[in-house]
Amino acid sequence: MTLIEKLGPNIIKRLVVFGADIDADRLELAKKGIYGPFSFRNTAPDINQRYFKPLDHRRRALDPQICRQVTFLNVNLLHQPYPLPLRDLDIIFYRNVSIYFDTKIQRRIFSNLAHIMADSAYLVVSSTETLSHDIDILSLIECDGVFIYQKPAHAPVSTPTTGLRPQLSAIDKLPRNSRATPEKSGRQKHFKIPVERWTPGTSISAGAEGPPSPPAMASESARYEQALTFWQRKQYRNALQVLDNLLQFSPQFVPAYPLKASVLMNLNQYQAAKTCCRQAIARDVLCTDGYLLQGLIAKMAGDSQAAMRNFEKVRYLQPADWYAHFVLGELYETLKRAPLAARAYENAIERLKKDGHRFAGPFLPKLSISDADLVRYCRMRIDALKSKYPN
Repeated sequence: MTLIEKLGPNIIKRLVVFGADIDADRLELAKKGIYGPFSFRNTAPDINQRYFKPLDHRRRALDPQICRQVTFLNVNLLHQPYPLPLRDLDIIFYRNVSIYFDTKIQRRIFSNLAHIMADSAYLVVSSTETLSHDIDILSLIECDGVFIYQKPAHAPVSTPTTGLRPQLSAIDKLPRNSRATPEKSGRQKHFKIPVERWTPGTSISAGAEGPPSPPAMASESARYEQALTFWQRKQYRNALQVLDNLLQFSPQFVPAYPLKASVLMNLNQYQAAKTCCRQAIARDVLCTDGYLLQGLIAKMAGDSQAAMRNFEKVRYLQPADWYAHFVLGELYETLKRAPLAARAYENAIERLKKDGHRFAGPFLPKLSISDADLVRYCRMRIDALKSKYPN
């Protein structure tokens, strides 16, 4: 819409626009192009009238011509390679996502995004994220008083080597010689020169020692299953003894750390459990169980902010898991963030209806309450929020 306003309606014929998200359900909603009042809180009335058609007294639908210009893709930003259409992009809007991650994950995603950007392309983050992402991968530049990131021409970014040549989709065959490129205006002041070279497929896990031999792996798996059996039988001391032995000889066996953390939590040794969670995450930044248990410990300690940060990571890594959305609803409600709380409860309802009970890991007990009762409880919380915060 901004480009149409600035360059005229014909510019739309020269654009290829992609929308990406890890959550397939959210992508389906985005394809509909239907928005409620909250979405228009910062939209000028003339833009609202020009590009959106009223559906009822609350919702408006985006102009179908604009909707048809957007191709939606299911993408996990942490996993390379990205779908083939995402190549040589001129500009990426990457806002309010990486604030949930630590520096290691931010660096990994920034490297992934740099790989799919064309030379001299731009990456835009929110104003609160700008300085924290100045991590020597893209150049931070000033353009007419606005700070954005740019990939310098001929930046050395490695090409993925998958061993297989994927088939081109119809999107890949779109002509790119008519692609619109952002107009360069104003003085640009460069602050950083990229120095990092990213190699796809490499791990950022700390202390990795390579995969163990097959016999060792079998032995580790057997001991892990033995410890898990003790844990399921609530024989926590026996489970702890097996896990201590396992980790003494195989400290790189990541699944053992969350299981040990859960055992320690059941023994009321929460500080030691937190240490196990940190060790798991240090070895695998995508360890969902580590964030889950770390979040539960923080929630039990009354640290809602820390619990929220951890469960937001669980939600990102496993968006289909109802439990993370449910707990985030409780945490947002505690922190008096009513719109976020209501949205989290709604997400929990959607996933409960679709998949029923699904947990982020094996470390939560099965609930005796039914899915229908859980949905009813979430709706009660949404109604309570609307009553308490009517606006």
